[in-house]
Amino acid sequence: MQTLSLNFYQRFMLWNLIGAYEVPKLKETDVYLRVIAKIRLSDEEKTVSEFVSDGERTSWRLPERDYGTKAVELEKDEVKAFIDVLEQSPLRVADSEWRKELIGSLNGAARADNAQPASAVAKA
Repeated sequence: MQTLSLNFYQRFMLWNLIGAYEVPKLKETDVYLRVIAKIRLSDEEKTVSEFVSDGERTSWRLPERDYGTKAVELEKDEVKAFIDVLEQSPLRVADSEWRKELIGSLNGAARADNAQPASAVAKA
């Protein structure tokens, strides 16, 4: 299991990004729907944040600096799905930095999960 801390903006962007991601078969949507359920903004967060969109830009007036930041726990298959979306979806240059940071965090956890314990390596 991997835990990520996602801020309001990241959760909003990822919710839309994952929701728009295309998969070839209906059965493949399950893992993405689980991730969406974990990152989705609550009705209260949407109301309190005062979301404003003028068609080209969106902005939020958050009640406090870290409002909407959430620790999200992802299972192994959800981590893979998350990485697939982040790496394969079109992106705005402005979003590349935080997306790269998330990919690095997720890849680091995946490598740690796949690493053999030191005792197993010593026995080999």
